[in-house]
Amino acid sequence: MKNVLPTIRSLVFAFSLGCMLAFTQILFKSTTVSDYLALNLLAILAGLFAVNCATLGLVLTRMSQIIDFERSADFSQAIASMKWSLLEQLSLIFVCVVFLIIRGSKVPFILENIHSIFFEALLYSIFSYGLLVAFDVGNSIFVILKYRRQP
Repeated sequence: MKNVLPTIRSLVFAFSLGCMLAFTQILFKSTTVSDYLALNLLAILAGLFAVNCATLGLVLTRMSQIIDFERSADFSQAIASMKWSLLEQLSLIFVCVVFLIIRGSKVPFILENIHSIFFEALLYSIFSYGLLVAFDVGNSIFVILKYRRQP
């Protein structure tokens, strides 16, 4: 699985970004963005998933046309990456559902402040990772644009 290392790198980047945003939120004593994300994150991720599915459909249609025209064209690596990104997005939606259930739980936690900071960071991390996956899918368009017929 060649996709695992870039995925881990993206997860670490998204979590780092999430932590920075959570601490910035605490520094400025603002909850506007986290409140909005807590209410709308699932809808945002579902919307990104729908847009990415449509984009991948267009890209795969064009790849199919190129393969029909030129049998030697090989997009197997790009197609595998596209499948992986769909799996990432579905996993992210599942993690988001579990996270929102736990975040909204009324079960008392021992370390309330750490709980709050951790969940704010995780909220921003999920959003950031969703954007990274959307960016990755958007880059799949360039696979088609860069393609050149082999002589």
